[in-house]
Amino acid sequence: MVRTSDYRAYFEAMKVLDARITIVKPVIKEDHLAGIIKKIKSTDIILTCVIPSADTNALDGDNYGDLNSGLIYILKKADRTGDIDSKVWERIDLLQEIMEGVKNKMLSDNANCENYPNMMSLLELNSLHTDPEYDFLGCDGWSLSFNFKTNEF
Repeated sequence: MVRTSDYRAYFEAMKVLDARITIVKPVIKEDHLAGIIKKIKSTDIILTCVIPSADTNALDGDNYGDLNSGLIYILKKADRTGDIDSKVWERIDLLQEIMEGVKNKMLSDNANCENYPNMMSLLELNSLHTDPEYDFLGCDGWSLSFNFKTNEF
């Protein structure tokens, strides 16, 4: 399993990558995220990282590793009062641009052998999956799921 402190720190650094991200919060599960969403302002853009689950792959007690399943969201509260189609698309387009920057950073960190080992050095490149989010806990945005290895043997 990935150390939760390392996972949190990795995504907290994304705030420096893109100043439009105003809040970075790790969460344990969806109801934890719902409580955080209630407290943010409508102007905030939040990057939230769900603490990964992990599946162990072991040949024996000495040779094992974990495949971690990560999930992040880039979200912004959506006030549906008078929300016209153009506002929805404007919000989705902005948040897509931010998500692409985060995804590109993850891919860049995977390719950067000078910083090996880094958390994304064992990112499973074909596992990245991005979905649009509409009215998810009152927000619009994007989610990105991905897999990465730890303790690889």
